[in-house]
Amino acid sequence: MATTMAMTLAVAGALAGCASTSRVTDQLTRNALLRGQQAVAILGFTFEGQRCKVTNALLAQESQPGLYRGLRPIKIVDAWPDAGGIPQVRLKPGTYHIVFVSCGVGARVFKVGQPASNFALSPHYRQSLASFTVGPGEIVNLGMLRLSGFAGRNAARVDVVAMPPGALAMLRRQRPNLAAQMVSRAMVAGAGG
Repeated sequence: MATTMAMTLAVAGALAGCASTSRVTDQLTRNALLRGQQAVAILGFTFEGQRCKVTNALLAQESQPGLYRGLRPIKIVDAWPDAGGIPQVRLKPGTYHIVFVSCGVGARVFKVGQPASNFALSPHYRQSLASFTVGPGEIVNLGMLRLSGFAGRNAARVDVVAMPPGALAMLRRQRPNLAAQMVSRAMVAGAGG
């Protein structure tokens, strides 16, 4: 129990370390991504329609059947779409899983994710909330992961919805080059927390 709590605090600290929304430069091109064997994932999160002051998420890859190793934190500061917090994450091509999400609303923090009971150097999780695949050179709008119906510490209903038109319009205004190269392909929701 103490090890699990210590690792949970370490993950929370790592996720909180970044002070702004995860983003890439608007000057990024498909050719540059292809040369670097990379891709960009554009995605969002919503908690029962709550306006999260800070949202943290953790991307993972499956290390063995049913076990996901956390790789890349995502942070969204000052809820979006109206505040411009649409995260964009540069990744290597592959399949990724969202295994942990938290949302700070006032003094409350909602958290969804199932850490494994034993941790190695990287945190491991037992369940994928959603998954997606990105290919070389792709800039992909994955939609939003919606979490609702909280039934305990780590339990919620999970589904994927389209990114709101207002958020896409803002992305086109703020990141016109990136938006012009973007394709849409929804992530796939898992069974929830």
